Amino acid sequence: MIEALMWIVVSLFLLPVLVIILEFFCSLLPARSKKGAVVDRLGLVVLIPAHNESAVISDTLASIMSQLKEGDRVLVVADNCTDDTASIAASMGATVLERYDEENRGKGFALAHGIEVLHKQPPEALIMVDADCVVKQGSLDALARNVAMYDQPIQALDLMHAGEKASLKIKVAAFAWVVKNKMRPLGLSRLGLPVQLMGTGMAFPWHVIKDMDMGGGAIVEDMQMGIELAIQGSPTRFCPEALVSSTFPSSESDAGTQRKRWEHGHIMMILHHVPRLIVAAISKKDVKLLALGLDLMVPPLALQSILLLVGLMIMGMASLFGMSFNPFLVLVLALGSALFLSTIFSAWYCFARDIISLKELLSIPAYIFSKLSIYASFISSRESKWNKTGRSDD
Repeated sequence: MIEALMWIVVSLFLLPVLVIILEFFCSLLPARSKKGAVVDRLGLVVLIPAHNESAVISDTLASIMSQLKEGDRVLVVADNCTDDTASIAASMGATVLERYDEENRGKGFALAHGIEVLHKQPPEALIMVDADCVVKQGSLDALARNVAMYDQPIQALDLMHAGEKASLKIKVAAFAWVVKNKMRPLGLSRLGLPVQLMGTGMAFPWHVIKDMDMGGGAIVEDMQMGIELAIQGSPTRFCPEALVSSTFPSSESDAGTQRKRWEHGHIMMILHHVPRLIVAAISKKDVKLLALGLDLMVPPLALQSILLLVGLMIMGMASLFGMSFNPFLVLVLALGSALFLSTIFSAWYCFARDIISLKELLSIPAYIFSKLSIYASFISSRESKWNKTGRSDD
């Protein structure tokens, strides 16, 4: 009985590792061919929630305006702004909504307000872009055509870059971002499976998004929205041809605040929604929901590494007290640490050599242990509300 329980615990430690390994190998497969029919580009609205983004919103709008076709619109929701975000956006040709509500503040509320206004003149496709992102030329067209082709939510490739003088922590964070937002979605898409929404570069058919709950003040409203849409029968497809990108805050404290918000939100999503997705997948006999649940089960890479070490210690102690040595061996040699580390190294080699050097990659263990405080604070003082990340140049 005790040994069976040990194997169940080992399985829980290994399942996220197996998911990462499968996603990596599938990411190397050739792209799946798209539907043969050529579709017309849908008319679109780009919805941009913005809170005190005067330092960056002009770059964002410049990258978008040149991609618009006749009839397309850009709607900026200046949410509780105390700077000149609204006037800058208006001067560049965007329609601007100024919203003031100190109680209900955050990205989700801003998006909900924009969608409510759009009901008066709805677009065929709605594309959501954060106010600090640059949209690569051709991306809006690719997103709109994919929405028309599949009539589903479409997620662009969303990357964050480390600055030229970025610290090791920020470079490692950029590497982890590539693994999460590029490698893993590529792997899922190669199998024809859905991906998570990533918060920006998200495109929707209007009829799918028009009545959607935007998550209010949730700190990971994008992931929550993607889960709800998938359960409703509209899972998200990945479109790596479209690219939105931004830069990590140069300030170490700002970057740390951002990481804490993201990772606490991710952990809450795992705890609240993985069981729900698994149950829904079984009841509906839906492989896509099961895949989405397994993908969501994978914690942030640093936390996954810590969990593997905890598993090794637990199984090692159990073997010292006379329990079976086999679960410990499995974690060490077969599927756990060895394959996990080799997969992470392979992901670096294939996707991130331009982001972080091999020497810096070997410093990741120190980075992992530096994040223990983030995970400890999930218990003692977790992030539960949306807060805008500061910028060094604010």
